[in-house]
Amino acid sequence: AWSVQPIASPSVPVQPVPGLEAYRLVFINGHFAPEHSDLPVAEGVQCMPLSAAPEQKWQATAHEDDWFAALHAAKHQDGLYLEVAKSVVVDRPIFVHHIAEGEGVAAFPRHVVRVAEGAQVQLVSWHSAAAASTGLVVDRWDVAVGDRARCDLDQIEALAGPVHLVHFPCIEQGRDSHFRIHSVSPQVHWTRHDLRIRLTGS
Repeated sequence: AWSVQPIASPSVPVQPVPGLEAYRLVFINGHFAPEHSDLPVAEGVQCMPLSAAPEQKWQATAHEDDWFAALHAAKHQDGLYLEVAKSVVVDRPIFVHHIAEGEGVAAFPRHVVRVAEGAQVQLVSWHSAAAASTGLVVDRWDVAVGDRARCDLDQIEALAGPVHLVHFPCIEQGRDSHFRIHSVSPQVHWTRHDLRIRLTGS
Protein backbone atom coordinates (compact mmCIF):
# COMPACT_ATOMS: atom_id res chain seq x y z
CA ALA A 1 0.00 0.00 0.00
CA TRP A 2 1.08 3.56 -0.59
CA SER A 3 2.35 5.58 2.35
CA VAL A 4 1.93 9.31 3.03
CA GLN A 5 3.91 9.40 6.27
CA PRO A 6 6.27 12.33 6.93
CA ILE A 7 9.97 11.61 7.38
CA ALA A 8 12.02 13.84 9.69
CA SER A 9 15.48 13.11 8.29
CA PRO A 10 15.63 12.31 4.57
CA SER A 11 18.52 10.30 3.13
CA VAL A 12 19.15 12.83 0.32
CA PRO A 13 20.58 16.33 0.84
CA VAL A 14 17.92 18.96 1.54
CA GLN A 15 20.10 21.45 -0.36
CA PRO A 16 21.00 19.63 -3.60
CA VAL A 17 22.78 22.69 -5.06
CA PRO A 18 25.42 23.77 -2.50
CA GLY A 19 26.08 27.48 -2.51
CA LEU A 20 22.91 28.40 -4.38
CA GLU A 21 21.67 31.81 -3.27
CA ALA A 22 17.95 31.09 -2.99
CA TYR A 23 15.08 30.98 -0.55
CA ARG A 24 14.08 27.39 0.18
CA LEU A 25 10.98 25.39 1.09
CA VAL A 26 11.45 21.66 1.67
CA PHE A 27 8.63 19.12 1.52
CA ILE A 28 9.16 15.48 2.45
CA ASN A 29 6.48 13.11 1.17
CA GLY A 30 4.18 16.10 0.77
CA HIS A 31 4.75 17.47 4.28
CA PHE A 32 6.43 20.82 4.98
CA ALA A 33 9.80 20.58 6.77
CA PRO A 34 10.32 23.98 8.46
CA GLU A 35 13.65 22.95 10.00
CA HIS A 36 15.12 22.61 6.50
CA SER A 37 13.47 25.71 5.00
CA ASP A 38 14.43 29.37 4.62
CA LEU A 39 11.49 31.58 3.62
CA PRO A 40 11.73 35.14 2.28
CA VAL A 41 10.75 37.95 4.64
CA ALA A 42 10.31 41.10 2.56
CA GLU A 43 7.76 43.84 2.01
CA GLY A 44 5.31 42.88 -0.70
CA VAL A 45 6.13 39.15 -0.52
CA GLN A 46 3.93 36.64 1.28
CA CYS A 47 5.55 33.21 1.28
CA MET A 48 4.45 30.31 3.47
CA PRO A 49 3.37 26.67 3.31
CA LEU A 50 -0.06 26.35 1.76
CA SER A 51 -1.35 24.84 5.02
CA ALA A 52 -0.80 28.23 6.72
CA ALA A 53 -2.61 30.24 4.01
CA PRO A 54 -6.35 30.89 3.54
CA GLU A 55 -8.21 28.23 1.61
CA GLN A 56 -7.57 28.53 -2.13
CA LYS A 57 -9.98 27.82 -4.96
CA TRP A 58 -8.86 25.58 -7.80
CA GLN A 59 -7.63 27.79 -10.63
CA ALA A 60 -8.18 25.34 -13.50
CA THR A 61 -10.43 22.34 -14.17
CA ALA A 62 -7.73 19.73 -14.80
CA HIS A 63 -9.17 17.62 -11.97
CA GLU A 64 -12.47 17.39 -13.88
CA ASP A 65 -11.05 15.74 -17.00
CA ASP A 66 -7.93 13.83 -15.92
CA TRP A 67 -7.84 11.00 -13.41
CA PHE A 68 -4.34 11.82 -12.13
CA ALA A 69 -5.50 15.38 -11.47
CA ALA A 70 -8.70 14.08 -9.85
CA LEU A 71 -6.61 11.86 -7.56
CA HIS A 72 -4.49 14.87 -6.66
CA ALA A 73 -7.56 17.01 -5.91
CA ALA A 74 -8.87 14.31 -3.56
CA LYS A 75 -5.54 13.75 -1.77
CA HIS A 76 -3.64 17.04 -2.13
CA GLN A 77 -1.17 17.95 0.59
CA ASP A 78 0.98 20.90 1.52
CA GLY A 79 2.99 23.07 -0.85
CA LEU A 80 4.11 26.61 -1.57
CA TYR A 81 1.83 29.61 -1.15
CA LEU A 82 3.29 32.77 -2.65
CA GLU A 83 1.92 36.25 -3.30
CA VAL A 84 4.11 38.91 -4.87
CA ALA A 85 2.64 42.41 -4.72
CA LYS A 86 2.45 44.90 -7.59
CA SER A 87 5.82 45.86 -9.09
CA VAL A 88 7.79 43.87 -6.50
CA VAL A 89 10.82 41.93 -7.78
CA VAL A 90 11.81 38.99 -5.56
CA ASP A 91 15.56 39.33 -5.07
CA ARG A 92 16.44 35.62 -5.15
CA PRO A 93 14.92 32.47 -6.64
CA ILE A 94 12.48 30.52 -4.49
CA PHE A 95 13.65 26.90 -4.42
CA VAL A 96 10.94 24.32 -3.70
CA HIS A 97 12.48 20.92 -2.93
CA HIS A 98 10.23 17.85 -3.01
CA ILE A 99 11.74 14.72 -1.47
CA ALA A 100 10.18 11.26 -1.89
CA GLU A 101 11.51 9.09 0.92
CA GLY A 102 10.63 5.43 1.53
CA GLU A 103 8.95 2.53 -0.20
CA GLY A 104 5.51 2.91 -1.76
CA VAL A 105 5.40 6.67 -1.19
CA ALA A 106 2.39 8.65 -2.41
CA ALA A 107 2.73 12.45 -2.35
CA PHE A 108 0.41 15.12 -3.75
CA PRO A 109 1.94 18.60 -3.27
CA ARG A 110 -0.12 21.62 -4.35
CA HIS A 111 1.35 25.07 -4.96
CA VAL A 112 -0.45 28.39 -5.37
CA VAL A 113 1.40 31.42 -6.76
CA ARG A 114 0.00 34.91 -7.38
CA VAL A 115 2.27 37.40 -9.17
CA ALA A 116 0.64 40.84 -9.29
CA GLU A 117 0.90 43.45 -12.02
CA GLY A 118 4.48 44.26 -12.96
CA ALA A 119 5.99 41.89 -10.36
CA GLN A 120 8.71 39.30 -11.02
CA VAL A 121 9.71 35.99 -9.44
CA GLN A 122 11.85 32.99 -10.33
CA LEU A 123 10.79 29.56 -9.05
CA VAL A 124 12.72 26.29 -8.98
CA SER A 125 10.86 23.01 -8.38
CA TRP A 126 13.34 20.22 -7.61
CA HIS A 127 12.32 16.57 -7.11
CA SER A 128 14.65 14.14 -5.31
CA ALA A 129 14.46 10.53 -4.18
CA ALA A 130 16.96 8.05 -2.78
CA ALA A 131 17.76 4.87 -4.73
CA ALA A 132 15.64 2.78 -2.34
CA SER A 133 12.56 5.01 -2.67
CA THR A 134 9.55 3.96 -4.76
CA GLY A 135 6.12 5.40 -5.37
CA LEU A 136 4.14 8.20 -7.04
CA VAL A 137 4.27 12.00 -6.85
CA VAL A 138 1.55 14.12 -8.45
CA ASP A 139 2.15 17.84 -8.11
CA ARG A 140 0.12 20.83 -9.24
CA TRP A 141 1.05 24.48 -9.67
CA ASP A 142 -1.78 27.04 -9.83
CA VAL A 143 0.03 30.18 -11.04
CA ALA A 144 -1.59 33.53 -11.86
CA VAL A 145 0.70 36.00 -13.63
CA GLY A 146 -0.73 39.53 -13.66
CA ASP A 147 -0.55 42.15 -16.38
CA ARG A 148 3.06 42.94 -17.35
CA ALA A 149 4.34 40.51 -14.69
CA ARG A 150 6.94 37.78 -15.11
CA CYS A 151 7.23 34.30 -13.62
CA ASP A 152 9.92 31.73 -14.45
CA LEU A 153 9.52 28.10 -13.37
CA ASP A 154 12.35 25.57 -13.69
CA GLN A 155 11.45 21.94 -12.96
CA ILE A 156 14.29 19.50 -12.22
CA GLU A 157 13.81 15.78 -11.74
CA ALA A 158 16.76 14.03 -10.06
CA LEU A 159 15.36 10.82 -8.59
CA ALA A 160 17.67 7.86 -8.05
CA GLY A 161 14.78 5.53 -7.17
CA PRO A 162 11.80 4.43 -9.31
CA VAL A 163 9.35 7.16 -8.32
CA HIS A 164 6.74 8.10 -10.95
CA LEU A 165 6.11 11.82 -11.46
CA VAL A 166 3.05 13.61 -12.85
CA HIS A 167 3.06 17.42 -13.15
CA PHE A 168 0.11 19.77 -13.63
CA PRO A 169 1.29 23.37 -14.11
CA CYS A 170 -1.96 25.37 -14.53
CA ILE A 171 -1.11 28.93 -15.57
CA GLU A 172 -3.24 32.06 -16.01
CA GLN A 173 -1.53 34.92 -17.84
CA GLY A 174 -2.58 38.55 -17.86
CA ARG A 175 -1.99 41.11 -20.59
CA ASP A 176 1.65 41.53 -21.69
CA SER A 177 2.77 39.04 -19.05
CA HIS A 178 5.62 36.56 -19.40
CA PHE A 179 5.67 32.96 -18.17
CA ARG A 180 8.59 30.64 -18.89
CA ILE A 181 8.89 26.97 -17.93
CA HIS A 182 11.87 24.65 -18.39
CA SER A 183 11.89 20.96 -17.44
CA VAL A 184 15.16 19.06 -16.99
CA SER A 185 15.26 15.35 -16.16
CA PRO A 186 18.84 14.20 -15.42
CA GLN A 187 17.56 11.13 -13.54
CA VAL A 188 13.95 9.97 -13.56
CA HIS A 189 12.15 6.65 -13.96
CA TRP A 190 8.89 7.84 -15.54
CA THR A 191 7.39 11.31 -15.85
CA ARG A 192 4.43 13.10 -17.42
CA HIS A 193 3.91 16.85 -17.90
CA ASP A 194 0.44 18.31 -18.47
CA LEU A 195 0.92 22.05 -19.02
CA ARG A 196 -2.23 24.19 -19.21
CA ILE A 197 -2.13 27.92 -19.97
CA ARG A 198 -5.08 30.30 -20.10
CA LEU A 199 -4.79 33.88 -21.32
CA THR A 200 -6.94 36.27 -19.29
CA GLY A 201 -5.71 39.67 -20.52
CA SER A 202 -7.58 41.57 -23.21
